[in-house]
Amino acid sequence: GNGYFTVVVMDNEGAVTEDGDPFNDADGMVTIESTGERPLTKRILRMDVKSGQDSIPLALFGRKHFDMNGSIHIDSYDSDVEPYGHFPMRYSGDVRSNEWIDMVGVVKIYGSTYSGGIVTMTPNCFVYGEVLEHQDTINFDIDYHPCDSLCNSDLIGSPYYDASTQTFNIGGSDAISLNGTEYCFKSFTIGGDATITFTQPKVKIYMEGDFTMNGNKCLINVKDDKPDNLRIYSKPPDWETGGRANVTLNGRSDFYGVVYCPYGDLTLNGGKCEYFGAFMCDETTLNGNPRIHYDEALHGVLHAAGGITIFGWREKR
Repeated sequence: GNGYFTVVVMDNEGAVTEDGDPFNDADGMVTIESTGERPLTKRILRMDVKSGQDSIPLALFGRKHFDMNGSIHIDSYDSDVEPYGHFPMRYSGDVRSNEWIDMVGVVKIYGSTYSGGIVTMTPNCFVYGEVLEHQDTINFDIDYHPCDSLCNSDLIGSPYYDASTQTFNIGGSDAISLNGTEYCFKSFTIGGDATITFTQPKVKIYMEGDFTMNGNKCLINVKDDKPDNLRIYSKPPDWETGGRANVTLNGRSDFYGVVYCPYGDLTLNGGKCEYFGAFMCDETTLNGNPRIHYDEALHGVLHAAGGITIFGWREKR
């Protein structure tokens, strides 16, 4: 009744940040200090934490420039609340580029844009949040994990997988169910009207080459239609095999997932296709009529259940 407590969020150099967001700190480390006090008693606890390295708090992030040309729609929803379309549209479809953002046609962003350079748009383009230019450069790095002996084990003997080259290719109207949670490919292609169903949650695909969806209505089913149940990672450019791993989604194929390839290019060439989740890439090109829906549940999942690491805990007093 006659005591109090305070909580202060600082970076690991001791400077108080405005919002406690580790993305405003170069190394992602923050310090949380809690003080409780009552007459004759005072206790101070301090904890150093770091957010998961694969966090993506944006609909789209590009290390380089964005080119958007077409009838493009970007907004947000929260899969922890309801599926997309069951509630009024949300306005957290934020887009950020370390270089410039160029919009031509009818581009509608229901969120804000953050550009390291300038933002240009033709008269029929709209940004319903803030348009911020000449922003600081930010970068995201991940720990890329190459294949181990358990990767792709449920694909051995599949007509769609070549173990000698680590390539996967399915097309036509074929369908396959995959029961693993971790895969690694040097090439991954799905086309035609083919269907891939991942039966497990939290599936991770590590790409050492290109990931391509290129079909009339090919489909990748993920557990409960939640984007966090499929994450696609691409290798850094200095990986031992060299080259880049790009992601291309063409045609009228819907997609649920998180694409995390900060050193590979993203190309979306869609005809009224729906993309649910988030994308982090190098150069980004959007053509046609893609509709991108950022899942706000990713921000909480990736910051909390997805990877807060405690680096130190101490009782100061």
